[in-house]
Amino acid sequence: MSVESSQDRSWRRLKEQYIKQIEDVLVESGQPNVESIIEDVRSHLDRRFVELAPRQRTWENYQAIITEMGPPSEYAELAGEKRDIPASKISARFVVMLVVVLSLLTGGLAVIPLLLPKSPMPTWTDKMKSAFIKEPGLVGKWVSVDYVREVNEFNPDKNQWQGDLFLKDMEFNSDGTTTLGWFWTKGWVIDSANEVRAEYEIKNINGREYLFLPWLSGDVTIRHQKPQYYVLRKVSEAAPQQQAKDAQAITAAVEAAKSWLQLVDDGAYGQSWAQAAEYFRNNVSEDKWERAIEPVRKPLGKTLSREVKNSTYTTEVPGAPDGKYVIIQFETSFENKRSAVETVTPMLGSDGQWRVSGYYIK
Repeated sequence: MSVESSQDRSWRRLKEQYIKQIEDVLVESGQPNVESIIEDVRSHLDRRFVELAPRQRTWENYQAIITEMGPPSEYAELAGEKRDIPASKISARFVVMLVVVLSLLTGGLAVIPLLLPKSPMPTWTDKMKSAFIKEPGLVGKWVSVDYVREVNEFNPDKNQWQGDLFLKDMEFNSDGTTTLGWFWTKGWVIDSANEVRAEYEIKNINGREYLFLPWLSGDVTIRHQKPQYYVLRKVSEAAPQQQAKDAQAITAAVEAAKSWLQLVDDGAYGQSWAQAAEYFRNNVSEDKWERAIEPVRKPLGKTLSREVKNSTYTTEVPGAPDGKYVIIQFETSFENKRSAVETVTPMLGSDGQWRVSGYYIK
C-alpha cells in the first residue's frame, strides 16, 4: 500500500478545492455539461502534476499550475460559450502546438488550432509519425529564455517574464522524439497524449537561433483561448577543447564555492562578504549581508555533510551582467536541518579568480 507524501497531499487538496470552485460556478451559471467540463479540467491538472519532476513538486509550482488555469469565476464565460456547442465537441481537445517557450524578438509562429475528437486520435498520431520529415536545424538542445503574451513583445535585451520559467529546456532528437515526451516533424511539435499539436518557427535574431513555442496551458486546451509563447534559444555544440575548458572552470568554481561556504559555516560573515565577487559587494553592503545571513544560517547549526548536486557553466545569469558563471547546487545536511539545497554562483573576475556572486539556501 503506497503512502501519500505531504507534497502529493498538498496538491490533492489544492486541486480539489479549485475544481469545487469551478463546479460551483458552472452549476450557478446553468451549464448543462458540468461533468464533461470538470473531467477535462481534472485531466489537465493531473497531467500537469505528472509532468513535474519530484524536486519540482513544490507549493510554488502547484500555485503556478492553478494560476495558469485562470480564476474559477471565468468559467462562467466558458459555460455561456458552450451552451450551443454539441456535446461531442465539448470532449474534443484543441490540437495546438507545444513549440517555442521563450521569444527574444519579433516574428514567430502562426498557430493553427485544430479540433480532433478522441476517437480518431490513434490514426492521426500514426499518420504524423509515418510522415516524419527531418529538419536538421531543430535537432539539439534549446533552453528557455522568456515567456511572452505575443511574439512581437519579445525583446532579447529585456525579459517580459519576471521569475522562474516552468519549462527550463527541451532537446529534440533526430528520430522525432523529445526529452519532454512529445514528438516532432518538420514544422510541427506534437503532444499525442493530449491530442494537441502546433506549428513552430526557428528564427535567427542577432546571430542567435530562437525557437517560438505556444504554451498549451488550460486556457488553450480547455477554454480554447489563444496561447502565450515560450522562447527557446539554441545551445551550440561546444568543441572538445571548449568542453574541456568548461570542465576546468567548473572544477575551479566549485573549489572557490566550498572555500567561501566554509567561511559562512564558521560564522565569519564579514570575511565571506570581503571575499565575495565585486558584483556581490556592490549590491549588498557588509552590514546588510551580515544582518541578512546570520538569522538564516546560524539556527541551522553545524554542517554535517555537503555534496555537489549539479553544476552548470554559463555566460548569462538573470538580473546580472554577462560574464562567466558556474551555478552550483549542493545537497547539504545541517545539525538542525537534515536536508537542504544551497545554490552558490561563483563568477570569474578580471584577475582570473572565481568568487561567489550569489548565494541561496532552501
